[in-house]
Amino acid sequence: MKVGISYSWDDEAHQRWVATLASVLDAAGFAVELDTNVRLGSDLHYFMEGMVARSDRVLVICTPNYKSRVDARSGGAGFEGTLITAELVANHGTTKFVPLLRSGTWNDAIPCCLAGRKGLDLRNDNDFATRCEELIRDLSQHSATPVLSGKAAVTTAKRVDAVVDEVPRVLGPPYGASADPPVQEYPVARRQRGLQYRRHVLWATIAVLLTSLGAWAVYTYRSSADQPPAPVDTRYPLPPGATVAIRVVAEGSERPVAGASVFVHKAGEGVCGPLESNGDGVVYCSMLSGDYEIVVHYEGMASRRPVRVTRTGTIVTMKIARP
Repeated sequence: MKVGISYSWDDEAHQRWVATLASVLDAAGFAVELDTNVRLGSDLHYFMEGMVARSDRVLVICTPNYKSRVDARSGGAGFEGTLITAELVANHGTTKFVPLLRSGTWNDAIPCCLAGRKGLDLRNDNDFATRCEELIRDLSQHSATPVLSGKAAVTTAKRVDAVVDEVPRVLGPPYGASADPPVQEYPVARRQRGLQYRRHVLWATIAVLLTSLGAWAVYTYRSSADQPPAPVDTRYPLPPGATVAIRVVAEGSERPVAGASVFVHKAGEGVCGPLESNGDGVVYCSMLSGDYEIVVHYEGMASRRPVRVTRTGTIVTMKIARP
């Protein structure tokens, strides 16, 4: 079912409200005709003629400014008023045109051509969701294929609720906390919305994979690749089964750091860890001769360095900045 929207560009807040209403209707499954769907350089008068002719229902957003323009046949709203009047003259009993009161009163906001026609009061944004549901049900009942019917009603209602929940943010003051325009404008085409959704899913998947593969990279690593090769020391006798002692000290003071988490990797695979340094700042690990990478985490700081182990009893000193 095609639904057109006739309105006047009163101000930026009013345009955001109209775009939000169009988003709710689009989420409910209606094909919405709105002038923001027109490409740059297109003939707006031709679009307005087609919108009124093609639409099964036309929602007329009534404000004092809209009434004055339609009654005076001024601007785009005045041109649409001429088209509406012509259809009403040809078919006076039609229910195609639905007045929606946005501001002012019925007397000073509804154009003369629609006087006496039943409409819907949408001035109170606190009742926006309730009024939208009433409007959608009325439009659905007059559609050849009702939108809200059977199991589809549940899915449609959820989509509408999701859009309605965004109303305070989209409309901004005095209805929301921010005066910024909406991040995503009214979805002018289903295909475009589908492409946007697939792009979001793709980037979200990539972000999850990168986070999973490189979670350790969130720390601020201090590379110690320029440190001299690990010395051989016998100050820390190794317990049975251990071949390397790793000593964690504070950078600058050389004081032992207790409670640090130590990880040992080789060729991207874990060898030891997580190990917690003792009171002397020391942990022990069984490592064969070869190249390793040692990573230390302590209170949000981290340090890593490559190490080449060539003999049993190697003492590796890891320096880490104390926060």
